Amino acid sequence: MFKSIDHILDVLENQPHLEGIKKFQRLLKGWPQIVGATAAQHTRPYSISRDVLYVATSSSAWAQELKFRRISILKKLNAQFPNLIVDIRFSTAEWQD
Repeated sequence: MFKSIDHILDVLENQPHLEGIKKFQRLLKGWPQIVGATAAQHTRPYSISRDVLYVATSSSAWAQELKFRRISILKKLNAQFPNLIVDIRFSTAEWQD
């Protein structure tokens, strides 16, 4: 009657509601390749809500810079993660050292 930990983890990993979490984890892993190493050091994706990716930035200058690059970043994201997001919002509001 006892299940192995591997079996339990397999069951948990295959839950449909966890698919969004898995996609977000893959996005986090690929973030430096999408925005570049320097920008990745000053940004942190923190949420996807209603197909919008929310990204914290270390300063308002970085938020402004990435707003200018928004379309390019969206194209790269959608190439790697089709149909995951439709827009990106950059803000310093969630940045914490």
